[in-house]
Amino acid sequence: METLEKKILSKSNGYPLGMSIFFLVLFIGELFVYTWCRVQCLDIGYAITKLSEEREQIESMQNRLKLEIAHLKAPDHIMNIATVNYYLRIPQPEQLIQMP
Repeated sequence: METLEKKILSKSNGYPLGMSIFFLVLFIGELFVYTWCRVQCLDIGYAITKLSEEREQIESMQNRLKLEIAHLKAPDHIMNIATVNYYLRIPQPEQLIQMP
């Protein structure tokens, strides 16, 4: 009777059925972990690509804003605004007062 149980519980290569099931479950678990890691890797890659594109857009906007600041600070631009909007002009030499 004991030999019949051993034949039922074991495979032809001598491993017990429990060990075979254990290795099968271990292999399937490893496949799940590998698949999860690959999906996470792809998600992180997509996030990096999206952030890189966003960074390029922000840098482009920053460069445009720097140019606009330079234009707004230009003396010609300020002089134009002063004369057109506020009717200011450069004072004549007789209008200047020298401070001692």
